[in-house]
Amino acid sequence: MGIFGNRKILSASDAEIIMLAMILSVAADGTIEEKETKTILGLAAQFPAFNGKDLGSLFSKGCSTISKNGFEGAIKSIASSSAEVKAKAFIAAVECAYSSGDVGSEEAALLEKMAADLSLKAGLAEKCIEVFEAKYC
Repeated sequence: MGIFGNRKILSASDAEIIMLAMILSVAADGTIEEKETKTILGLAAQFPAFNGKDLGSLFSKGCSTISKNGFEGAIKSIASSSAEVKAKAFIAAVECAYSSGDVGSEEAALLEKMAADLSLKAGLAEKCIEVFEAKYC
């Protein structure tokens, strides 16, 4: 089959998890700026996981989850997902962090915590960061 496999359609709850991770990555500094919101929604519009989904509603739900459960609780929600969804969520979070501008110490710390707590496949976090640093920096 080569390096490109068949794409699987993700469920609505999977899309919520990925959106939650994207929001977490830019909210780590305590605020979500309008530019960051636009970045998240713009990137999400390109993800097949979000086809046919109401991005505004997913964004609002993600923000509510973070408000209710804090960063730690939100990461636990992501960690309870399948390995595939955790990987997609982490990759999306890293891209959001890098594409929205400078990755500050708060964002970097949150992404490191996510990588550890999600028990990602060996090397995935490092590869992901390497790719997005090359793309955005």
